This record gives sequence, C-alpha cells and structure tokens, in this order.
Amino acid sequence: MNETQFQILMYFGNFVDENKLSEGIYSSYKPTLHPKDYTIEKMVETHEQFAELHGQEYFSKQSIENIKKCRMVPFTLVESYVQ
Repeated sequence: MNETQFQILMYFGNFVDENKLSEGIYSSYKPTLHPKDYTIEKMVETHEQFAELHGQEYFSKQSIENIKKCRMVPFTLVESYVQ
C-alpha cells in the first residue's frame, strides 16, 4: 500500500479556498495539496514575492493576514484498489 504525504491549508477544520484568500477565508470541498515540507511561512513568502512582481500590494496584505490565521495540516493519500 503506497502512502503519499502532503500538507493542506485548513481553518477551523475546513479546507481553505486558496484562490479567495485576498477576499477572506472561504471553505472549499477540495483541498489544495502542498509538498509535505510546505509551511505557512513559505506560503507567506511566496505571496510576498508574487505581489512584488505584479504590484498587487493590497491583495497580498489581505492574503497574508488570512494565511496567518490558518494552519498547515499533514494529509496522507493512501493508494487503494477495488477488486
């Protein structure tokens, strides 16, 4: 049985819709999978770099504030077979 480790962004037990972080914290039915060594700090750094490149300071500040309210949670996918 193969297991693959990931990290997912969660807020109070709900998957976070990462596409809407600049607007607020919205739940999603599907998690966004991140590498198992991904952290909140790395996510903040990535958003800061994006804002620097594209000049979207306001959206970046809102996104970063919302990211910091969430947590990265370990997530394991287990390979299974149906016979």
